[in-house]
Amino acid sequence: MKTIKFSLIIFCLSTATLIYGQTASYTLLYELEQKAVFFKVDVFGNIYVSDGSVLFQYNEQMQLQQSYSDFSMGKIHSIDVSNPMKILLFSKDLMRISFLNNKLAVQNRPYLLSDLNIVQAAAVATSYDNGFWVYDIVKDVLIRFDASAKKVAQSQPLSTLISNKINPTALLELGGKYLVLCDAVNGFFIFDRFGTYLKNIPIVGAESFSVWNEKLVFVVDNKIQLLSIDNIDLQHFDVPNGEEVIDVAIKGKNIILLTKDQKLKVYQIDK
Repeated sequence: MKTIKFSLIIFCLSTATLIYGQTASYTLLYELEQKAVFFKVDVFGNIYVSDGSVLFQYNEQMQLQQSYSDFSMGKIHSIDVSNPMKILLFSKDLMRISFLNNKLAVQNRPYLLSDLNIVQAAAVATSYDNGFWVYDIVKDVLIRFDASAKKVAQSQPLSTLISNKINPTALLELGGKYLVLCDAVNGFFIFDRFGTYLKNIPIVGAESFSVWNEKLVFVVDNKIQLLSIDNIDLQHFDVPNGEEVIDVAIKGKNIILLTKDQKLKVYQIDK
């Protein structure tokens, strides 16, 4: 029991340092030389990197574990690793969704969104019930499908709830509680897990985001931002070594950065 308490104390101290330590120092641990257009980190610390054509899986030590490619599906637009046993892979060009297991093997046949009566999908995400969400930009609605690709829920047209036309760049469920839609111009739109609109948080400039400690993590004006949805508390700190950064994720005491020159770098927080 003493060991557990000690570990919790260390975790809490490191958490406080990360949030409030504006002058924290960092050590560069790893730098991936290959081109990266996006990346995601799962709950186990595995890092998924894509150059747009191939998806690579690395462990926390940046050792390559496996890769996946299917050039018949076109460009890989995004992935969702919320469930690392069922990774969602989205090809926007072909309006196609595939699911991969934790070894990056295809689990079942891909879904063509046109077969599901989706006119034009702007963003997709895994749902709490082992299904998936789609935002149809033409119909202006969020639609949830179950694990069998059966439509089970649909939001109102967002234009009836939100005055501005939105063009989302990222969509993600947060802990089976919230569904978060990111729009670089209008900010974050928050829904419950059933697609009911809750609020807009008008922090603009973010094009992607991740989740750490139940907070949204993203980059605006080359600052790493941490946003609590519940109380709209926003904190920020400088990026390591003044890197020009377009995306960020936090895992333990490490910060993973995607730079503007498409390099992936992993820094350790020293203090």
